[in-house]
Amino acid sequence: MEKKDLTEVQDFLSIEDSEILQHPCYFKILKKFMFPEGFQSKAEITLDIAQETLSPKKRRTILYDSGRKGKFHEVLTKLTPYIKYSQIIRDNNISGICCSVRSTNDEILYLLIDLDVPSIFYAMFSKQIVWQLILNIVEALRPVVSRFGLPPFKVMFSGAKGVHLLWSLDRQAIVDYERHVNLPELSNRTIPGIRNLKREKVSSVNDMFRFTKTLLQAILLHTVYKGNIKIPQEIIQKLKVYHPYQIFRLSPDSKNCLSILLDCSSQAKGVFRLFSPHPSTRLVSIPLSDLKAEDIILEKYRDYQTVLEDARIENVLQRFEKNEIKLFLQFPNSISRSQIRKILRPDNVFPTFSILLRFGVMYSIERSPPSFGFWFRFYELKSFYEYVEKSIYFYKEEFAQDIIEY
Repeated sequence: MEKKDLTEVQDFLSIEDSEILQHPCYFKILKKFMFPEGFQSKAEITLDIAQETLSPKKRRTILYDSGRKGKFHEVLTKLTPYIKYSQIIRDNNISGICCSVRSTNDEILYLLIDLDVPSIFYAMFSKQIVWQLILNIVEALRPVVSRFGLPPFKVMFSGAKGVHLLWSLDRQAIVDYERHVNLPELSNRTIPGIRNLKREKVSSVNDMFRFTKTLLQAILLHTVYKGNIKIPQEIIQKLKVYHPYQIFRLSPDSKNCLSILLDCSSQAKGVFRLFSPHPSTRLVSIPLSDLKAEDIILEKYRDYQTVLEDARIENVLQRFEKNEIKLFLQFPNSISRSQIRKILRPDNVFPTFSILLRFGVMYSIERSPPSFGFWFRFYELKSFYEYVEKSIYFYKEEFAQDIIEY
């Protein structure tokens, strides 16, 4: 094959592409997500800085006011005028904006799931077939999170090869007190390796970001084994798939490269693309769902070509010019502390959560369905008696309904 320069095979974002970020509508959307209601702090921001004939570089620091330096999320406030914001975008060649799941006060603002499809899938199958598989995963997740008592998630096109699923989180729903997540369900229960988890510097019981990552992975793992993920017949025949677990992975380090990554690492790394162009595709991360509608995905976005067309920079700009930003401004549904505690009950996600801690992220999704079923039932029964015993021992009137339901 003839060797070519990278610039010949890929169009990189340029400062001209930042026109979308300089639009007043985008400024309004950015403030909506950067300053969520109920929090005294703001979301951290990571920037894509355009470079001529090179891929954009990541940075948080900007220059403003004739040479002063500062982090973007420290310079921008609720009172910052649009003119100053627009000038910062132009002067610093900012071509993309990523919003963090954490605030500047180290609080959790959002819960994020990234469904990332490897490029080889798009090479082996038609793009519409792969897109249908992604939508089937989203559809399978919906009844699972509903049964667990969680509200519907916001669905966004990632701008590349997958989708982002997003919730917001109530303030103080999950915090660290004395290096332990302040949820009795974690510290008081007999979960696998609890003593070691308490002693580790960063673990699922003493770090709130690691905990939320494990919790989201447990929801995904539960959906793969207990949910109803419909795999298109073309994929089943070509890959000889008999169960969904064969084409999914939770860890980027998994040896199964021919699999879809159900990624929650952004929960730890802390960023998701906020309706701005993706550096590798120049497509904008657009909303695909309407939280007020019955269907989780808007009907027109079941067609992959429509998604690609609507995600083009010029088409998003047209929507901004017409002030069609209702879906962009639609804030993700919020998860409360009581919902987090409820999801950790033995009849919800707790057995799957235990399997993750017992076998690890990489190997928990490599178990055969009978093996997963055995361990799920094992931890379900093991935690049942403890749950009832402690609920009665530490009885409060508010626990009565939970015990009756269980």
